Amino acid sequence: AGALATLTAIGIVAARGREWRAGTRALALRDDRIDALVAERDAAQRADQEKSRFLAIASHDLRQPVHAIGLFAATLERRLQGSDEEPLVRNMIRAIDGLDRSFNAMLDVSRLDAGTIEPNVQRFALRDLFRRLHMHFAGQAELKDLGLRFSPGGKSVNSDPHLLERILGNLVQNALKYTEQ
Repeated sequence: AGALATLTAIGIVAARGREWRAGTRALALRDDRIDALVAERDAAQRADQEKSRFLAIASHDLRQPVHAIGLFAATLERRLQGSDEEPLVRNMIRAIDGLDRSFNAMLDVSRLDAGTIEPNVQRFALRDLFRRLHMHFAGQAELKDLGLRFSPGGKSVNSDPHLLERILGNLVQNALKYTEQ
């Protein structure tokens, strides 16, 4: 009976030892997976920071030549005023304005991502924001024979007014660009 008890105890100890080794291996594998995931996360964060930095540099550097092209186009528009080519120049100016707005939006996004600007959140009425958007885009809508209406309904929001205006302006611009009727 004593020998049987000793063999049973040795068997239990051996089984527990195998369980402990298996558990230790599982913990080591889990730690390796965690280390790999942390490395992947860090690499993704670095890539995201590099992307934001690239967008900020590219949009900033490209804004100056776009501004110069806009000045040349405005001069060309004055020279061609009343000619058959004037509508072409007006379309070119609209395209340049759209490109400039796109660069400004990319610069804003990259600055937000990089944490270099903080949104200036405040409470404001939508009425004035919608009025500015209407003044800016009503002509484009009319050229495409589209109706453009904003209905603030006396509502106010908590947001950054300039960033919200850019976001909504991009949405309206895209809607006008891709809407036929």
